[in-house]
Amino acid sequence: MSNMPSVKVMLLGVDARKSAIFSMAFKMHSATNYQLAESNTQADVLVVDVDGMGGEELWEKACAQYAGIPKVYSSIMEPKFDVAYLPKPIKIETLFPVLRAALSGLVTFKATEGGEQGSGRDRLSFKQQAKDYKNTLSDEPVATMAPRDVRFPVEQLQLFDAHQGLLGTLRQAAKQAENVALIVENKPILMYFADIERVLLAVAPSRLEQICQDANIVIQVKKIGDHPEWKQHAKAQMDSCLWQFAIWTSQGRLPNDLNVNQPISLHSWPNITRLAYIPDAMRLSAFLTKSPVSLPMTYKMIRVELTDLLNFISACHVTNLIRMTSATSAGVTASATVGLGSQGQQQTVHTTANHSASQQVSENENQVTQAAPVASPARPKQQPSSMLQRLLKKLTGK
Repeated sequence: MSNMPSVKVMLLGVDARKSAIFSMAFKMHSATNYQLAESNTQADVLVVDVDGMGGEELWEKACAQYAGIPKVYSSIMEPKFDVAYLPKPIKIETLFPVLRAALSGLVTFKATEGGEQGSGRDRLSFKQQAKDYKNTLSDEPVATMAPRDVRFPVEQLQLFDAHQGLLGTLRQAAKQAENVALIVENKPILMYFADIERVLLAVAPSRLEQICQDANIVIQVKKIGDHPEWKQHAKAQMDSCLWQFAIWTSQGRLPNDLNVNQPISLHSWPNITRLAYIPDAMRLSAFLTKSPVSLPMTYKMIRVELTDLLNFISACHVTNLIRMTSATSAGVTASATVGLGSQGQQQTVHTTANHSASQQVSENENQVTQAAPVASPARPKQQPSSMLQRLLKKLTGK
């Protein structure tokens, strides 16, 4: 950590909520120790948000007062001059390249090219650095005068039971040590060979997708023998099947054994190159492998579509990549709001800090609940003070 380069960033025109988001983004960065600076004497670079009241005047004042400090122009609208430009909404993969460019004295936007090529979003130098991402700034909607609402839409949240249907049946089959076939309407749809951990798909993907979306489908599990003539055609890996089935089953819903406000992270990156495509999967993987974050905060910072976020979380959950962190371990009182099934109802569950608290999940009627912490044994109110009195007497020799 001591050998890591340090960069102090001063924010101008940025409110407390956005400052907290910057701070969290800086904590995620592992190559450079980015920190928020409290004064211009500490700052290595300035980020000026000009979308607020008097934003342009703030930029001119910063240029005059802090002439020797590199500056980043941040706005939802393109600037009218050459500058290191940070477009809004801000994304993780665009923030750090712009900061590095500003520190190097480079510009990422040239106003002279605006009339020839239209949007300057296609010309940003860091686009090449993020070319592996599906959604970069060039894929963003046309900028409007108002920033996108990033409030997590709790009222739209729907849940599903990841232990039911084809997805749940395959999850159970994956835990068995015997070869099994999954049968629907007296026809095998897939076979799982436990000894080689491979799956043979017996029907078309379109049929499997239909089955995944039918929560009431009747699936029979039948033990089968070795069958080397079938086994040699079993090429699909179990994790790949579970990942795809989770996407087909989720359809933008959250597994009902996950709490929407519970901080989560990933044990490791999913092997995105061999798994079914989910938009922004790479960005979400990079974000969630750093530190535990709740879904509302992830939604605000990464700016992904809600459906893509929940499909990704569902796929990671059934492939055992999700690490859940107790909301009570932080030593504060939390209020968690969760959706109740497709009815769009809500329930508020209050939890009190307790390091020895335990959480339980109830799956009855497609409902998510969070167990109350283990209560501490009742103690007389006078006990703490009497102990303190005894200590004081011993110290004073009384």
